[in-house]
Amino acid sequence: MTAKNYYTYYDRLFSKKDYGREVDVVLRFAKEHGIKGTAILDVGCGTGSHALEFARRGYSVVGTDTDCGMIAAANEKREQSGEQEKLTFVCGDISDARTGEADIAVSLFHVVNYIQEPDALRAFFRAIHERLRGGGIFVFDCWNGVAAIADTPKEKATSIECEGERIETSMVPDIHLMEQRVVMHDAVRVLRGGAEKALFQFEYAQRLWTPWHLTGILRESGFETVRITSWAEPEKAAAHATWKIVFVCKKEIISQK
Repeated sequence: MTAKNYYTYYDRLFSKKDYGREVDVVLRFAKEHGIKGTAILDVGCGTGSHALEFARRGYSVVGTDTDCGMIAAANEKREQSGEQEKLTFVCGDISDARTGEADIAVSLFHVVNYIQEPDALRAFFRAIHERLRGGGIFVFDCWNGVAAIADTPKEKATSIECEGERIETSMVPDIHLMEQRVVMHDAVRVLRGGAEKALFQFEYAQRLWTPWHLTGILRESGFETVRITSWAEPEKAAAHATWKIVFVCKKEIISQK
């Protein structure tokens, strides 16, 4: 794989993803919890698609990601968006980023599954907690480890048409259940006019965190888990077979005496 191909085609690979709908879900949770402020922290922001949707709705967003290639793509979108004053993108670990306090923190597109060790996950949650105002909410989606262990990921092939090109993707999981981990091997073939234009591969590891484990680490990090729902149907509580879930967590207000 070349990095150039990966960053060039990242947004096209996920062009069918409904970022607007996902932002609407987060803002619905915020309304339910009486959040009035408009400062959002987007941790693991990728190429900035969620952040841009928040900005279009009037929110000010600081997005962070450890992948500087992603941040470069996000800044390109920022310059073309007309929302420059509402968007800031920072390359780096959230623990080191100076972001100010947020009313809402999000970490979307199963970012937490990329974090492989409990101590690293604890540090991740604590860093977000430190940057969130009292009474603020933290919303993140993830793979449900219980569902993924009971019904393990399968090989999958997809094909989409985007910008005059046909993008074919094959995904092959390498499953390590005793470690609660899956390494996904993806191969991408791009065709234009029937001729091959690009061919590249990439892989990523996903830790199959269970809701019970996540709730415990969130509690240790200062968060109260107030809801765990289906990401596809956020009005429904998550069940053991719900593959993609969303957590809504709250930072308690510390009274000053």
